[in-house]
Amino acid sequence: MKLSLKMALAIMLLLTLCLTLNGYLMIERNFKTSLETAARQNTQRHSESCYFLERESALYMAAESARQRELSGLELSSYGSRTQIADCNYSLSRAALALLEQTPPDGSAGFSVRLADSTSIYSAMPSGVSQNAQIAALSLAQNEYSLFEGAGGEIYMLMATPLAVANPEVSLVSAFSVGQPFASRSEQLRDLSFFTLCTLGAAALLTALLSGYLTRPLKRLKASSESIASGSYSERTDIKSGDEFGALSRSFDAMAEAVERNIEELKLGLKQREDFVAAFTHEIKTPMAAMLGYSSLLCSGLKDESQRETAQDYIWRETRRLEALSQKLMLLMGLKEEKLETRPVLLSELCASLLATLPESEKPVEISARGDVALPVMGDAVLLDCLLRNLVLNARNACESGTAEKARNPDTPENGGIVEINWQREGESVTVAVSDNGRGISKENLKRITEPFYMVDKSRARSENGSGLGLTLASRIAELHGGSLSFESEEGRGTRVSFRLPAAKEDDDEKL
Repeated sequence: MKLSLKMALAIMLLLTLCLTLNGYLMIERNFKTSLETAARQNTQRHSESCYFLERESALYMAAESARQRELSGLELSSYGSRTQIADCNYSLSRAALALLEQTPPDGSAGFSVRLADSTSIYSAMPSGVSQNAQIAALSLAQNEYSLFEGAGGEIYMLMATPLAVANPEVSLVSAFSVGQPFASRSEQLRDLSFFTLCTLGAAALLTALLSGYLTRPLKRLKASSESIASGSYSERTDIKSGDEFGALSRSFDAMAEAVERNIEELKLGLKQREDFVAAFTHEIKTPMAAMLGYSSLLCSGLKDESQRETAQDYIWRETRRLEALSQKLMLLMGLKEEKLETRPVLLSELCASLLATLPESEKPVEISARGDVALPVMGDAVLLDCLLRNLVLNARNACESGTAEKARNPDTPENGGIVEINWQREGESVTVAVSDNGRGISKENLKRITEPFYMVDKSRARSENGSGLGLTLASRIAELHGGSLSFESEEGRGTRVSFRLPAAKEDDDEKL
């Protein structure tokens, strides 16, 4: 079942309960008020009837006693004698006739005078009130009443009160029609049912439209999630609202963006791994095939001295390159699990040691280091030496192979290129840069310069025993020290590579 339908049904159910309960309570309250009003009025009429019977009965008995005395000259010996009780019952029947003349003859009210043994002295009850109902009313306390439904469906209110007459067992039972409050309640309940149904019909239509409008963002979220599940990771909901749906949309879009970023990173990582395997396989397969061929020629007893020297030289050169490749691969793999332990390192001492141990260059290249000789940084001296050594060797090789480009720069000395190492403090860090005036790197190559086995000029790199791992290794070392390599280059004018290192604090200087 759709959420919009669930919302519509829930709202309709709640609305039905509220309307029905509210209407029913109001109708019941009006009914009770009407019934209480009728009870007060009927109690008043019943009391007046009791008073009328008692008064008229007393008058009839007084007149009858006077007449009897005149006829017999006798005086009743005691109140309550059988003759007196009979006179009382007779006077009550005559008083009841007088009361009947005051009672409306429409059947809406009636009365009966009854003895305690249920004998009726006089009855003017409506036809719908049974004898059993009248007898049952004799047990009611004063100011109490009972409701009785007559044979024709009319509702009567019954009351009974003992009369203060000579016969103590006589009571007046009154019946009053109270069908109007019940009829009014039934009519109001019918009206409530009708209006409730009409209201629910209109509410059902409006609720369906409203719930469809309110759940529209969920449909958008559902469609977006299905698109993302099918591979469209760039899908976004873009629901602009300040409610929970807007917050959910923003969270969903952030999640989708994270998923898309992770997928792109996975794709990039997979592509880099495939490129790495392909490049590594090529780097190993090509020299190994040539080395096997030259070795086979040497083993076959090659007599030409020049060809033998060529074969030996190739095997020796490629062996060195493969050795350098394996060493850098081992170091690069080891850096993935490296836990860096930093100590204060003087960049001046590190650069002096580096320049003293660089291999000789085929062409003259001027290499210099400039910076505060007393400025220490926090790092691993061995890894920093490896980082700077790779950058300096790359810069020197760029100068050696960039003679044509350097000729365009009038500042370049005639005896070769220039490589500079400089550093300066900037706040809590030290910026280290290696610059050269070599051939430079194109913008297309700068994007991939730190990828494993990537070479700008593969033929030149291989001739210089290059493996394409130097900058990859340097980038990893910079990341271990909390920084990254930044490249600035222009073809024909050189390259500048910089990175940041944390500056040593005063407490750390004591460890030097």
